[in-house]
Amino acid sequence: MRKVLILVCIFWGYLMGICFGQGDILLVEGVKKEVLENGFGIIFKEAKSHPVVAFQLWVKVGSVNEEGKEAGITHLIEHMIFKGTERFPKGEIAKRIEAKGGHINAYTSFEHTVYHVEVPKWGAKEALEILLDAVFNPLFDPAELELEREVVLEEFRRSLDRPETRLSWDFLTLVFPDHPYGRPIIGSEASIKGITRDMVLKYVSKWYRPNNSFLVAVGDVEMDMIKSVVEGFLKDKPFSKDVETLNSSPVAIKGSKLSLKEQDVSQIYLQLGWPTPAITHPDTPHMELLEVLLGQGRSSRLQEALRIKNRLANSISVGNMALKDAGVFTLFATAESADVTRLLEEIKAQMEAIGNGTISEQELEMAKNKMRLNTLSEVETSSGIARTLGFFEAYFKDYRRFQDYMESIKNAKAEDLRRVANTYLSMERAKGAVLSKTGALREEDLRAILKTRDVGISKIKAHSFRLRNGMRVVMEERQDLPIVSMVVALPGGLRSEEKDTNGISQVVSRMLLRGTKGKDADELMKAIEIYGATVDTFSGKNSLGLTMRCLSKDFQQILPLVKEILLEPSFPQGELAKVKQDFLNAIKAKKDKPFQLASELLFSTVFLKHPYAMPESGTEESLNKISRDKLIDWYQGLIRPDEMVISVVGMLKAEELRKLMESSFGDIKARPRDLKVLPEAPLEGLRIAHLEKQIYQTHLMFGFLDLPNNDPEVPAMMLLNAVLSRQGGRLFRILRDEKGLAYVVSSFRVTGPETGLFAIYMACEPNKVETAREGVMGILKDVIEKGVSEEELTEAKSYVLGSMEIDEQSSGHKALKMALDELLGLGYDYEEVLKERIRGIKGQDIKSVANRVLNKPYAFITVGPKAN
Repeated sequence: MRKVLILVCIFWGYLMGICFGQGDILLVEGVKKEVLENGFGIIFKEAKSHPVVAFQLWVKVGSVNEEGKEAGITHLIEHMIFKGTERFPKGEIAKRIEAKGGHINAYTSFEHTVYHVEVPKWGAKEALEILLDAVFNPLFDPAELELEREVVLEEFRRSLDRPETRLSWDFLTLVFPDHPYGRPIIGSEASIKGITRDMVLKYVSKWYRPNNSFLVAVGDVEMDMIKSVVEGFLKDKPFSKDVETLNSSPVAIKGSKLSLKEQDVSQIYLQLGWPTPAITHPDTPHMELLEVLLGQGRSSRLQEALRIKNRLANSISVGNMALKDAGVFTLFATAESADVTRLLEEIKAQMEAIGNGTISEQELEMAKNKMRLNTLSEVETSSGIARTLGFFEAYFKDYRRFQDYMESIKNAKAEDLRRVANTYLSMERAKGAVLSKTGALREEDLRAILKTRDVGISKIKAHSFRLRNGMRVVMEERQDLPIVSMVVALPGGLRSEEKDTNGISQVVSRMLLRGTKGKDADELMKAIEIYGATVDTFSGKNSLGLTMRCLSKDFQQILPLVKEILLEPSFPQGELAKVKQDFLNAIKAKKDKPFQLASELLFSTVFLKHPYAMPESGTEESLNKISRDKLIDWYQGLIRPDEMVISVVGMLKAEELRKLMESSFGDIKARPRDLKVLPEAPLEGLRIAHLEKQIYQTHLMFGFLDLPNNDPEVPAMMLLNAVLSRQGGRLFRILRDEKGLAYVVSSFRVTGPETGLFAIYMACEPNKVETAREGVMGILKDVIEKGVSEEELTEAKSYVLGSMEIDEQSSGHKALKMALDELLGLGYDYEEVLKERIRGIKGQDIKSVANRVLNKPYAFITVGPKAN
C-alpha cells in the first residue's frame, strides 16, 4: 500500500516539469485517439526514436469500487490475470513476452488497474495479443486461485512486518475514515480469505468490459496493426452502454487526528498528512510544485532543515497524492525518539514559512527546473509516455488536458504556492500516524504538538508538553538573543470572582510580590534584581499570573524564586492592609477619569449576571470584606496543575526545560475547585444609562454582546473592528475627519470563554451627543446592509496581521499570548490559527458577522453633562 502511495506521488513529481520550454517536448502532438463501436478506446503515439513499443491497458476499476466484503478482490484479480488463458497456459504469458526481449507486469491503485508490457518492435503484435487475451480471457482456475490467494496472504503478512506499510495503512484510515481510500488496497486477511471464485467471476463480468477500459500504445509501431488486432480480438466481447461507475463521494475531514501504535521497531516512523482537493481541482498543480520545493532534492527545504543541518530525521519524503474524490499531502519521516519533538516543531516552522511569504522567485524557478528534469527523464521511454497519456485520460477523461495542466505549472507564481500552503497545510488540518517502540513516546505529548483539538499551526519552534501532574508547559525556542521570558497563568481574574470577592484577583496579584515564607518583600526583590531580572504580576478579566524576564544563563537560578513566589506566598497582614488601601485610593481616583467611569458603566449595563458586570478593582464594600484567610483560601483554590499554564520563550532547549519544569512544578497537587460561569443572556431591547458629571465633554459608549473567544467568526469580527476602529477606519474617518464631531473615536473588543463585548467610544461636546449617536448608528447600519469594500478588507487584514507580527517581536509578549490562549482553551498557537483564518476571510464573512453582532439590541451609556 505504501508502495502504491509513493508511486502515485513520485509519478506526479516526475510528470510536472515537462511544461517549461515547450519546444522540448509537446507530448500530445501527433497523438491519435479512437473509440471503437464497443466503447473500447485506443490512444496511440508513434515514436520511432527507438525500436521499442509500450502497451498499457487501463481498466477503470480499483479498490474504491469494492464493497466491504470484497476488499482486496481487485488486487487478487490483478494477480490472477497472468495465471493463464486457453491460448496461453500457465507460465506461457511471461515466458513468451520475455522471449521477445520484453517484460510484462501490472499494478492496482485506488481507482484503476493497469496491465503493461514493453517489447522491441518486432514482438509488438504478439505482445499485444497476449496482453488482450490475458486481461479479457483469464481462466481463473480454482486451484490456481487458491495458490494465488496464499501468495497474496504472504504479501499481506510481509506488509505487516514492514513498518512503513503498517504506518501507511493507519495513516490513510485516519485521513479517510469513511471512504474506501481508508482501506488497504490489498484488503484484510479476513477479506482475502473470504473471496470466492464466484465473487471473482461476478466482479470481472461487471467491470472488465471493453467500454470500461482503454489501451495506450506508444512506440515504433503502426496504428493500423493495433486497431486490427484489437477489433479482431474484442469483436465478440460483451459490453454494456451503462457500465456501472463509482459515484464520486465527498470526503469529510473529521474523526481523530492522531494514531499512535507501538511495535518492536528500531526508530520512530511518522506520517503527517493534510487533506487536499481532488486531482482535477485547479490548486493541484500548485500543490505539486510545493511538493518539490519542500521535499525533493538535497536543497529542498525539509531535506535541508531536517536532515542536512539539524539531523533530526533519518529519512524524509514528501508527496501530494491527488485522486478522483480527494487528495492528501503527505510527509513521511523516520527519526530517533529523542528527536521527534524537535522534528515536529521544525516541520511546523517550515510549513508556516511557506505560508508567510518567504518563497523567492529563484526558489520557485529551481523547483520548476527540478520538475522539468524529472519529467524529461520520465518521457525518454515509450512506457513513460504511455503512462503519462494514460494517467491524464484516466483521471481527466482527456489526455489533452496534459497541456493545460502544464500551462498551470509554467505560469505558477510564488503567491500561488503561498496561497495553497495557507489554505491546506495548516496544522489544524493535519493528521498524523506514528509507529514507535513501546514506551518511547507519550501520546499526550504528541497530541499537544499536533494540536488534536481544532486549532492550527504553531509559530516557529513552539510546542507544549504536560508535566506528570497535568500542568501544561508551552515553549518557543529563540536562539537570536540570550534572554528568556516566562509567564505563569492561572484561571483567576474577574471571571472567577463573586460579588463578595470582587477585586480579590487584583489584590492577590499585588500581594504575590509582598513576601514569601522565606523572604520579606525587600529580600525577595533583591534576590531577583541581583541577576538584573524582572518579575511582575498581572490580573485581568480572565486570568491571574506572573511574568519573568532574565538572561538565559540565569534562568536556572531565577526559577526557584518564581516557584517560591507562586507556591509559598506569605500574604503578610501588614502588606495586605497597604494593598487594600491602594485599591481604595484608586477607586476614589476613578471619579476623575471619565473613560474609566464610562467603561465600568457600560459593562454593568450590558452584563447583568456575568462577572464582567463588576469592576476589576472591586468596590469599597467588597475590598473591606477581603481578609487574609479569605485571600489565602481563594488563592489556594487556583493552584490546580491541570488548569495552570507555564509559557517560556527564549534561548533554552526543550529537553533542558522539561527537566527543570518537572523538578520545580511536577509535584504540585490540586485542591478541588468548581468554577461555572454561564454566558450572558441576549439583550432584549435598548438599554440606556447616564452618569451625570460636570465636565467639558460627554463620553459616550455603545455596547454589543460579542462572540465567545472560540467562536469561528472571531477572525471576521477582528477584521470588522479593524475596519471601524483604526485611524484609517470608518469611525475615525467619518466622525472625526469628515464631520469633526470628536477628537477621540474608536471601537474595541473584550472577549472571554462565554461571552464578550464590542464597544464604540467617543467623547464630544454635550450638544453633539445625538448627532454623534446618529453618525455611529449610520455607519453600523451601512456595514450591516452593504458590508465592506475589498479595499477596506485588504487594509484591515494588513493592519491586523501586521500588528500581530510587530507584537510578536517581543518574547515577553509572545510568552504572555501563548500562555493566555492555552489557559482559555484556544491553544497556545491560536495566534497562528487567527493569521491563517484572517487571510481567508471574504467580504461576505464581514457582513455576516456584522449582522450577527451589530444587528441586535445594544446598550448606550453617557458620562458627563446632559445636553442643553
